[in-house]
Amino acid sequence: MKNWNDAVYLYPSFSAMDFGFFRFLGPGLGNLLLPWARCQIAANQGRGELLSSTWPQVKVGPWIRGEPDKRSYVGHFCPEPGSLSGAKKALILAAGRRIKETEDLPGATRPVVRLFSGLGRRFEDLSGENDFLRERLLSISRSRHLPLGSRTPYVAVHVRRGDFAPDPDRGASARGETNRRLPISWYMEALSVVSRGPFGGLPVWLVTDGEPSELEPLIRAGANARSRSSALADLWFLADASLVVASASSFSAWACFLGNQPAIWPSSQVPPGVFDEPNDRRLTVIE
Repeated sequence: MKNWNDAVYLYPSFSAMDFGFFRFLGPGLGNLLLPWARCQIAANQGRGELLSSTWPQVKVGPWIRGEPDKRSYVGHFCPEPGSLSGAKKALILAAGRRIKETEDLPGATRPVVRLFSGLGRRFEDLSGENDFLRERLLSISRSRHLPLGSRTPYVAVHVRRGDFAPDPDRGASARGETNRRLPISWYMEALSVVSRGPFGGLPVWLVTDGEPSELEPLIRAGANARSRSSALADLWFLADASLVVASASSFSAWACFLGNQPAIWPSSQVPPGVFDEPNDRRLTVIE
């Protein structure tokens, strides 16, 4: 451990109620990864010593809605290589002076813990760090959540439901409002575009928290219903696809950011920083 008074530590703060070993409440994995990524970049730049992330959380919403994935993230991740964890981490979090990620360092009277929290400028903060963050996330993902290795190329369709608000006529989402469900008709149109393009012969898999009844039109159109898995396993499955049909969520954005593959997005919801707009040849947009 560094000199006690001069030390600077970096910590992704995922929840207001963070006890160092577990947390109460907090966003979903896609939004959690944004402050995590900024913290990893800062550590890689030598701005301080890394404290291991606190992933396990207690979240009541998924239980109330009866979602199969309770978003606890228990058993998903290992501590980051080179990070401080356990009793050392607990001591530093208890004794250190906490500052925001953008604050200047105070005078050296006790260790400083620089907290990375919130969405920031989303993927614009992560420009050029795709490969580094992919390798970093792979290094902490437990093996049971990782891809199995070489697969036949496939198309992955992310149909987000869960806590997203219904938007049956796509009015709100067409205006760029976030956290809205895209109607199944939008995905049907996307599958039609896929079938006419260079990926038309590939198997299509649904990555979704939707109910089987609402997915029937997509399955009749040839998509395969993938067994529900963990959020992290779903993220890597999407990231390894040859083409992603996105759901206008940060989860889809992470898949495209990590996978660097072609994607189909709703026109009003393309995330800045993921694609080289407006001329990125990987990107197809549908109204």
